[in-house]
Amino acid sequence: MSMTDKRFIGIIAAEVNSIEQRQIMKGVIAEGQELKQRIVVFSNIYNSYEYDQSLDLENNIYELMFSQELCGLIMIAESFTNEMLRDKVRGMLEKRQDIPVVIIGIYIPELAFPNVRFINANDSQDMESITTHLIEKHGFRKIDMLTGFEGNEAAIQRVTGYRKSLEMHGITFEASRVFWGDFWMPSGVALANRYISGELEMPDAIICANDYMAYGLLDTFLENGVRIPDDVSVIGYEFIQERIFHSPVLTTYQRGRKELGRSAVRILHALANGDEPPAFYPPKGTLICGETCPCGIMHEQMHTELQRLREKRQFERWNVLGSMEQQLTLCSTLDELVRVMSERYYWVRSASNMYLCLCDNWYDTGAETPSDLMNCRSVMPWHMHEPPIVCPRYDFNALYQNAPDHAVHYYLPIFFERHFFGYYVLEYHQADTYDDIFRNWMKSITIGLTFLCMKNDIRYLLQCQNLSEQHDSLTGLYNLRGMESVLGARLEGSSTPVYAIAVRIGALRNDVSPEAQVAQSALIQKTAELFLLLM
Repeated sequence: MSMTDKRFIGIIAAEVNSIEQRQIMKGVIAEGQELKQRIVVFSNIYNSYEYDQSLDLENNIYELMFSQELCGLIMIAESFTNEMLRDKVRGMLEKRQDIPVVIIGIYIPELAFPNVRFINANDSQDMESITTHLIEKHGFRKIDMLTGFEGNEAAIQRVTGYRKSLEMHGITFEASRVFWGDFWMPSGVALANRYISGELEMPDAIICANDYMAYGLLDTFLENGVRIPDDVSVIGYEFIQERIFHSPVLTTYQRGRKELGRSAVRILHALANGDEPPAFYPPKGTLICGETCPCGIMHEQMHTELQRLREKRQFERWNVLGSMEQQLTLCSTLDELVRVMSERYYWVRSASNMYLCLCDNWYDTGAETPSDLMNCRSVMPWHMHEPPIVCPRYDFNALYQNAPDHAVHYYLPIFFERHFFGYYVLEYHQADTYDDIFRNWMKSITIGLTFLCMKNDIRYLLQCQNLSEQHDSLTGLYNLRGMESVLGARLEGSSTPVYAIAVRIGALRNDVSPEAQVAQSALIQKTAELFLLLM
C-alpha cells in the first residue's frame, strides 16, 4: 500500500467523550483538517474503572488499529484507567511498531517502544501560574493546597509548581500547608470541616489540584456559613465544566488540552512523512475566573457554559423520554430498525452522518467469531434508499465515498454480553465529539438488535420444528406426522387409491439472515396457497 493510501491517523482513546478527551479531540480534529489528514477515532463506550466481563467485548474496538490504512496512531493514555485494558492495548501497540505513535500523557516505560513519542501538558507550570496569580493579583501570602494521592505523579507535580511560585515570591514553603487527598469531592469536604472546626487556621486562599475537590470545599463552606471569597478564596484546576451546579461559581484553570491535541497531530504528520517533527513545548493553560476569588465572574464565559448546558438538556430529554427503544424492539427486519433510527437522527447532536456497520454474520448468535466483512448503512433519512456499503472491517476509505476529506469518523462498539454486532460510526465535519447521553442511543440500538436476533432464532425454530402435532406452523399444511396420520386413516380398510403430494421446504433455507428468511417464508406461504387452491 502506498503512502497516499495510508492517509488516516488513528486516535486510541477510552470514553473519548469525557471532558478532558473532548478538549484534546477538538485540537486533533482542527489540526488534522488544516493538514488535510483524515482522522478515525477508536473508543469504547463505558470504560469501567474495574474489569467487568459483561463489558469486555467493547474493547475489541481497538483491534481497528491493525488497519494498514493507518499512517500513525495517537493514544490518549490517561483515559485508560483499567489496568487490564491498559495491558491489552499495550500488547496491540507492541505489534504496531511499523508506524509512528504519539502518546499524550505522562511517560510510561511499558509503552516506550522505539516508534513512540510522549508529549504532555506541564501540571507544574500550570500550578505555578495559578499561585502567581493569587500572589501578584490579589496579594495573598497564606495559601494552602489540596492535592491528590500521596505518591501520585500528577499530585506531586502540582505541589512542585505551587512551591516554585511561593519561593520565587519570597514566601517560605511550608509542608504543613499541603494536604493530600484523592482527587474526589470527599477530600474537599474533609478539609473544609477541619477549617470550620477551628483545627486549621483559615488561609487567604486554597488551591485545589482538581475541580472535584474544590466543589467539596465550596459545598461544605456554603452549608456552614463561610463566605467566599470574603473569608477565603478557592481555586480549582482542570475546568470540568460543572461550575453551574455549585455555589459560588468556581474560579478554575483550563489546561492547554486543545493545543496538546494540535501538537500531537503536527508531530505525527511529520514523522509519517519522514520529516523532522517540530519541537514540542508544553502548552500553557488559561485561568477561568468565577466568584470564588476577587477577580469576579467572566459573564461571556458563563453565558457560553449555560448555553451548552441548555443544549445538552434538550438532547437528554429526547434520548431519555423518547420511545425509540420501545419502537426498536418491535422491528421485525433490519430495514425497519434502520428506519426507526433515521426518524430520530437529530437526537445525536451535530453529527453529519451516522453508519450502522454490522458484521456479515451479526444475526448468528452461535457464531464463534464475528465476520471480517462489514455491511454499513447510513441511518440518515436522505441516505435511506442507498444500498449498504460492503467492505472489510479494516477499510476506512469505504465510508469516505460520501464524505468530505475533512470529515472525522468515530468508531464505537455495538455488543451485548458475549455477542459482537459491529460498529456504530459517527461522522463530524467540525471539531466536535458526542455527548454522555449518546450512551442511551447506543443502548437502544443494542437492545433492538438483540431483540431482532431473538426473533430470528424463534422464527427459525418455528419454521424448522413441528410445534403442531399435525400441521406445519408456517403454511397450515399437514406436516409429516399429519400426513402419516391422515393417509393411515384413509388407507385402513380401503382399496381406493389415494394420491398425495409431499413438498420439501427445508431445501429453500440456505440463507438464515433475517431479510432472507422473511423472503423465503413469503415464498413458502405462497407455494402453500397454490397447493390449497388445487385441493
